[in-house]
Amino acid sequence: MTAADSLETTGQLDGHAFVDLRRLPDAGALAALPVWRRILLEGLLRNLGRFGITADHVDAARRPGAGPFETVFAPARIVMQDYSGTAVLVDLAALRSALADRGQDPALASPQVPVDLVVDHSLILDHTGPGGLARNLQAELQSNAERYDFLKWAAAAVPDVSVVPPGQGIIHQLNMERFAQPVQRRAGWLMPDTVIGTDSHTTMINGLGILGWGVGGIEATAAMMGLPMSMQCPRSIGLRLTGAKGPGVQAADIALMLTERLRAHGVVGAVIEVFGPGVAALSIEDRATIANMCPEYGATACLFPMDEAVFGYMARQGRPADLIATARRYARRNGFLAGATDEMRFDDRLDFDMSACGVSVAGPSRPDQRHRLSDIGQAFRQGVPASGDAAGSLRDGDLVLAAITSCTNTANPGAMIAAGLLARAARASGLAVPPRIKCTMALGSTRAAEGLRRLGLLEDLEALGFHIDGYGCGACVGNVGRLAPELEAELAGGAVNVAAILSGNRNFPGRIHPHIRANFLSSPAAVVALALVGHVRSDPFEAPLGAGEGPRLADLWPTREAVAALEARLHDMPPDAPPEAPWSDGVRAAGATFGWDDGSDYLIRPPFFDLPVPVASDSLLDRAAPLLMLGDAITTDHISPVGAIAPGSEAGRYLSALGVAPGAFNTYGARRGNHEVMLRGTFANPRLQNRLADRTGPWTRLSDGPETLSIYAAAMRCLGDGRQTVIVAGQSYGAGSARDWAAKGTRLLGVRAVLAEGFERIHRANLVCMGVVPIEVASIADLPATPDLRLSVPMRWSDLRPQAEIAVAWSCPGHGGGVIPATLRIDTASEAEIVRRGGLLPAILRGFA
Repeated sequence: MTAADSLETTGQLDGHAFVDLRRLPDAGALAALPVWRRILLEGLLRNLGRFGITADHVDAARRPGAGPFETVFAPARIVMQDYSGTAVLVDLAALRSALADRGQDPALASPQVPVDLVVDHSLILDHTGPGGLARNLQAELQSNAERYDFLKWAAAAVPDVSVVPPGQGIIHQLNMERFAQPVQRRAGWLMPDTVIGTDSHTTMINGLGILGWGVGGIEATAAMMGLPMSMQCPRSIGLRLTGAKGPGVQAADIALMLTERLRAHGVVGAVIEVFGPGVAALSIEDRATIANMCPEYGATACLFPMDEAVFGYMARQGRPADLIATARRYARRNGFLAGATDEMRFDDRLDFDMSACGVSVAGPSRPDQRHRLSDIGQAFRQGVPASGDAAGSLRDGDLVLAAITSCTNTANPGAMIAAGLLARAARASGLAVPPRIKCTMALGSTRAAEGLRRLGLLEDLEALGFHIDGYGCGACVGNVGRLAPELEAELAGGAVNVAAILSGNRNFPGRIHPHIRANFLSSPAAVVALALVGHVRSDPFEAPLGAGEGPRLADLWPTREAVAALEARLHDMPPDAPPEAPWSDGVRAAGATFGWDDGSDYLIRPPFFDLPVPVASDSLLDRAAPLLMLGDAITTDHISPVGAIAPGSEAGRYLSALGVAPGAFNTYGARRGNHEVMLRGTFANPRLQNRLADRTGPWTRLSDGPETLSIYAAAMRCLGDGRQTVIVAGQSYGAGSARDWAAKGTRLLGVRAVLAEGFERIHRANLVCMGVVPIEVASIADLPATPDLRLSVPMRWSDLRPQAEIAVAWSCPGHGGGVIPATLRIDTASEAEIVRRGGLLPAILRGFA
């Protein structure tokens, strides 16, 4: 007898039990609930009586338009990429070691839900052109051998952990092609396929009608251990699509325009549900492109409910026909299929006409800075200051990088076909890409590559320099590798501002390449187009291409009909077999505990299970000093970079002291198993603007001296002196990737709280999980930007409560003082308990006692 039985909601379908929402009292009222809320309700009913889920949770979730309420989400599975996933598994290994130290069975720390990890973030595109694919993979395996051996240990020693080796694709594309199910069948039950992932773009799966979103690695660790996610139920926004793609327009153009509109409207933390006549005009991959960009417009998820197109996609990916048939009946029975009507009640509704979209780019430094492609010259001039006359070979606005990259677009066959057809037309016209431009193409799956080969388009792309250089994220996560040495030398002087064009999803300052100031996002076709033009100084449609009176870009642009004809041919492709795993030899013994190596510079047992617990009677803040005073839109790339480790940085000096040569430093992302590196890399972004420092980068000042210190050195001095520190910031603090190390590093720096005018969803939750208090303040405008500032909140740690209204008192010699109204952004009772216990990881360990 289950808790669901006690409410008489259990039904039977195809030999499996399932929660039948139509058996609920007043089930007719569920028609007013958005589909995503029905999926949430199903999980609450199926787990009623577990995880602290009560009838009150069910009642709140059943009420359309209910105000903010605490709820619980228990996903069916977890997906992770290797940068964040390695950190999660290192925490899991440390938890097992801690249990063994206490005489307990380390195997108790095992996942309660299946986990798929895809190695996709470690690919560095140092090599391009013929042979680049094999050379990049070989270099990746060599430089990450120790870390990959650890992943092999985890896959062998920890049940329900599956690892996809490097060289096979990107997590979100493989999530769609391989992992997603139309419905989950587990332990005799049917349930929706729901998922959380340690990457913010996990929302790509929403295009398949699967509810899921990105979380921090700490939350994923808790979910693995069977602890569900407690949260404030997000706002519900209905997005009604009308119209269709116009000539030359790709799904990326729609996604960029939606990002502009939704970010301006304000959808942070909300769940968007898409409906309307325009949905039928979008392929599954088009829907996935739009859903993938969720973090860029700030929403938690963007669900396209299931319809027949979803079941057709699943069939093409090789899912069993009987499972698809069961899923169709199950989804229809519970109202999970598309078909939103005016009965549905949303907290907010928006209309969007896709026919208004044109060919677009976004940049030069944010994904919501959308412009028509024809206006890219104006966007460049407005977004990047002129550098003056450069003495070298480069001019302001010259392109030096053109990257077809990212699951956002390489998973979309229509987008890749359009790029290939444009390359074919350019090749036929005798056009070429200027040799200074590094052209690269990193695809999201081998299936995407096979499609280009079968259609004969790969050869056309290669003729322009776009060879397949790897199967992974590449340029999208900043792993673009080296430019030509002469360009690197010229750019290092900073005398010229050049540009990059990429089909990625993020272009924050310092992310793509440290010397490229302007980075524009676009569709793959626009990447090819601008590579042919060679610069971003003017309208690319304006001047003829090539020498003399060559063709114009508009003459080469593929028609919608030509793209659709080739895309239809791909539907008959059978799913590819996964390529042979390229793991190196030397698999570690799969013991229950990991054998930590004291001499390792990649994998060190982390300290997170031994973090100090706040004293209950202490004040939340007692004359805390600012470690940093920052502006708006501080991203997780600012807080915890993933790119190359500079030799002169704090992390570089640490590795040098261990005897590691600069050529072997690798990246911060690859070093996430070494907390000493990551601690020193916190706020190590060279573009960081700290109002306390007199220069850009990882610098600050303290009140006990005029000298400028590295942020790491200043934090260690404050920790040694017992001084409390905080971070002060503006709006949208923590935008960007679901990067748990942005919160872990903040905690290890000794930061007690972050005061910001607004937080992005994932980073706020990560701070809570690490025991750092997020405080949302009305304004930071009155706070003097000086290290002499002091901030106090007398509330005791034992009195922390969700969404408490507080007052932050400030004082500063020469500036007087005052009080700022603020709100504790500890959003649930469970989160308050986590902070009181010093963070989620220590709480998990104590839970095994």
